[in-house]
Amino acid sequence: MSKINAQDVYKTFWKCRDLEIQHYWHRIVFMTAFLLGCFTAYGGWIGIAVKERGAMPFVVGNGVGFCIALIGIVCSLLWIMMAKGSKAWYEEYEHLIEAFVEVKVFFESDVHNYVGLEYYDFPRIRPADVNDFLWSTKAGAYSVSKIGVAIGHITVTIWGVIGFVHLFLSKSCTSWTQAMDYISGRCFDASGLTVMGAAVLLLFWLYGKQFLFSSYFKKRKY
Repeated sequence: MSKINAQDVYKTFWKCRDLEIQHYWHRIVFMTAFLLGCFTAYGGWIGIAVKERGAMPFVVGNGVGFCIALIGIVCSLLWIMMAKGSKAWYEEYEHLIEAFVEVKVFFESDVHNYVGLEYYDFPRIRPADVNDFLWSTKAGAYSVSKIGVAIGHITVTIWGVIGFVHLFLSKSCTSWTQAMDYISGRCFDASGLTVMGAAVLLLFWLYGKQFLFSSYFKKRKY
């Protein structure tokens, strides 16, 4: 039986890291189906509630909307857990790979000549031209895996707002007509839309600056 050497272990860590990244995107697609199902169910329910206000009792219909929102919150939280769990595993393998480089493990082949070298130690390799301005066509220093987690944060916020609205309407309104009039009068007028849009853009900017940049490019100090 052949012995397992350091080079075999090093290559295995790379294979495991690549496999975890592939699984990360497969899991994202899997959870997307559940989130789309929740949004589809809620959209269909809203269409029925608005079109046939008298056919569905307000208390029952509002409760159905709240339950769908709860399911959406649970699916969004599962999305976040799944994305963070997958990210933790492939980063674990990346840390193991970095450990091999830091201790300068020497392999049996000529590969040992490159162990311990940084990316920019190689000749004729130019760093990526990075520009974080969103309207620029150049590459940006954003983390794709962090954006995957951020999608879960966005959806859980949306469902949380929807659930709060239904909870509020159950205490403030007694009919679909009253609820629709209240929402259209308070939220969808010019001032309400302006405040809502400004708040969303400001929160997105603050969130993006704080959480969506790649740790690799931060370390590199491009």
